[in-house]
Amino acid sequence: MTEDGAKDVPGADRGAARVGERSAARVPTRTGRPLYEQLADDLRTKISEGVYAVGAPLPSTSRLMREYGVSITAARAAVGVLKHEGIVIGQPGKAIYVQRPVERGDAAEPDVQAQLDRLRAMVLDLTRRVAELEQASRPRRPR
Repeated sequence: MTEDGAKDVPGADRGAARVGERSAARVPTRTGRPLYEQLADDLRTKISEGVYAVGAPLPSTSRLMREYGVSITAARAAVGVLKHEGIVIGQPGKAIYVQRPVERGDAAEPDVQAQLDRLRAMVLDLTRRVAELEQASRPRRPR
């Protein structure tokens, strides 16, 4: 571990081992976010910068594991995130290819915003239903 909180990659060139550099990479470990999310972010950035063009293969999960110093599980999870977002396509044991370029907002935030919008709508609906039930359960005044 280095003073900037990055994890050393065994066997990597120490002078050039930075996230985003082509030769070797390190994933910061003190951000509070899972390593697979950080790796997915870095891959997303490289795709948006053209390091991996549409139709080009991503490095294999074992190569990602070596380059970033993460477990094979974290590497597979990062690729899985990109697959779920529709950025890459492929099958286990086969190459993973960039399917489309990364666009602004291709992170988890739009999904979170959509979930918040659905939750707000559910809360409003529940509030309305509770008010209807309260009104229906009130005793009626005789006329």
